[in-house]
Amino acid sequence: RNQARIMQFGCPAGSLCMELGKLQHPSQPGAHAILALFQGWLRGQLVQLGREHDADALALRLLAMTQGIAVLAQAMGDAALIQREVDLMTRWVRSLAPSSPQPI
Repeated sequence: RNQARIMQFGCPAGSLCMELGKLQHPSQPGAHAILALFQGWLRGQLVQLGREHDADALALRLLAMTQGIAVLAQAMGDAALIQREVDLMTRWVRSLAPSSPQPI
């Protein structure tokens, strides 16, 4: 949905965390809380999907994927990259459902 903005600016939360980290700014914990909120939301979605036992690890992996996609899309200015990676990520998440084969 935010493809054009991501290509232009990257992820606002991820970028904020990186920039504040470079400065060791006192607002750094507040910025990290934004990413933690997103990670918590992802965890809740994974629990609803039936992945209670590994929801934390999967949420962190999914957050890492989204941040990596945002960084590369912004750096490379490649709209096709975003679509391709989102499609792969969507298939991966669907494979996590209990009725689906488990990923390797």
